Amino acid sequence: MWTFVRFITSPVMSKGDKPSIDWREVPFSFRYLWLDQNGTGYVSVFTPYPGMRSMYVSGEILPAEQFPSFKYGNCKWKESIVYRSYERTWCHTST
Repeated sequence: MWTFVRFITSPVMSKGDKPSIDWREVPFSFRYLWLDQNGTGYVSVFTPYPGMRSMYVSGEILPAEQFPSFKYGNCKWKESIVYRSYERTWCHTST
């Protein structure tokens, strides 16, 4: 007597996509993009820290919705912090 076993694999659960923005639209001093517990996006000068019920940040913040390139993403709000990466540009001057 044979027994047939069928394995059902569960889908892979991803952590989700973080929010994104075109940093060329954002003033240079703002270095962090993040979502609060209500899903509202912000950019800030200083690092936001997730608390039990909300993000804590000091300094200046701007609503990210005012920038046309802002996209929400689908990750948890506590994992939504995106750091602005700076690219070095070099200029060569001939003498």
